[in-house]
Amino acid sequence: MFVDTHLHVADSQFEADRDATLERARTGGVTTLIEIAESPETWDAAGRFRPTKTPFIYAALGIHPHHAARGGT
Repeated sequence: MFVDTHLHVADSQFEADRDATLERARTGGVTTLIEIAESPETWDAAGRFRPTKTPFIYAALGIHPHHAARGGT
């Protein structure tokens, strides 16, 4: 079992090949992926990975230290 604990596949740079990227991971034996959303601006995009649609992807929503001065806003 392989787990990718830090990805940013919800980022706009993956718009063109997001599905192919995820499929390559699955084909390569990755069973679980954790999408990192490091600021409130990225939370909605990470939320696209719903358990009913992508049960192998989890979203970790948080505040990266670079954004800590802003708090949760």
